[in-house]
Amino acid sequence: MLKLQYQRGQYYYSILKNPVARVMKFDQFVTYYTEMPEGESILDYGAGDRPLEPLLRTKFKKYIAADYLPSNEAHTGQPDIPILDDGSVELPMESVDCVVMTEVLEHIYEPKKTLSVIHRILKPGGAIIGTVPFAVGEHEKPYDFHRYTSFCLHRMFDETGFRVVKIDYIGDGVGVAVSSFCNVFAIVTKVLNKLKLAPLAKVAGFVIGLPGMIYYFCVKMGLDPGRIQYYRKYPFGFTFYVIKR
Repeated sequence: MLKLQYQRGQYYYSILKNPVARVMKFDQFVTYYTEMPEGESILDYGAGDRPLEPLLRTKFKKYIAADYLPSNEAHTGQPDIPILDDGSVELPMESVDCVVMTEVLEHIYEPKKTLSVIHRILKPGGAIIGTVPFAVGEHEKPYDFHRYTSFCLHRMFDETGFRVVKIDYIGDGVGVAVSSFCNVFAIVTKVLNKLKLAPLAKVAGFVIGLPGMIYYFCVKMGLDPGRIQYYRKYPFGFTFYVIKR
């Protein structure tokens, strides 16, 4: 379960407890969020356990969590409204100021249909901000359908009535290699926990996650392999900020 942390006026995902890809995408997501004006209502589309709720309530008076009930069974946080089988939500036309979609679009079989639904419920000038993975294994089975390139995202948003403000690459080939290393050896902590060796599992988890932490802080300090075009071919994923035309 993802859990936001709060310190010194900032919400963040701890690099000590979360995958580096998720942390980096969230960092960029927050950058978009801080640029947005305050509003009346925000829809968290595909809210899961509602980890973003504390952050999203800082700018919007009304927070609405929506999720697809069959896939939400694995989560403890229940949605305010269900996402129906056709991707729609029962909200009035032009009723929300912003829609958040973090790690959601890959789970939607017909994404353009869903984006058209969101276009309908957004107020004029309303925004979608979110993230999608690129280098990631199958997850949330069997509701995992797509991996998007930046070109697909641009075209998909344009064809459903949105103007792209930003689509950013997150991570690079070096980061993906480091993350894959961490994922391969993460099984060690699972085995140790099954053997009821929790203290040893915690130490092993820290050691295994160390390369990802080093990569993250190197990027934060400006030592970013993604500046080299060759490594940008294989990102963790993308973040996006689009506005209803």
